[in-house]
Amino acid sequence: MDIKQQHLKIDRQYQRISTDLPCRAGLAGSKPSAVRILNLSIGGLKFSCRREAFHSLLPADQRTPGRVVDVMIELDFELQLPGQPATVFNTRATVIHSERLSQDEFHIGVQFSGLDAAAYKVLKAYIEERISGQR
Repeated sequence: MDIKQQHLKIDRQYQRISTDLPCRAGLAGSKPSAVRILNLSIGGLKFSCRREAFHSLLPADQRTPGRVVDVMIELDFELQLPGQPATVFNTRATVIHSERLSQDEFHIGVQFSGLDAAAYKVLKAYIEERISGQR
């Protein structure tokens, strides 16, 4: 099994939920870009971004759609559980793959790196609440 298959296997072990949430994504120490989270799991997420954000997140030699290697980004987003204040997530993630949908729209899939226990608990509860609400 090559590294891409390993990442897909790891990523697919978690159930995904469809979302449309605002997020900020950027390289450490750089100005983050506005992106939209499209799906979310315990292991990671996929977001949509414009060309400018795509170019700011990925080095020129890794902008060909497909597997991405050794690119770490920072994500900032909020999740709201019913009856509770919003939880702010500031986390690092490893970029796993990218897709080009059109001239100015891209999707990027990431795997979380080091969510703390409290963030993991909120994320898990958010996903479970969304899944139970879809039944």
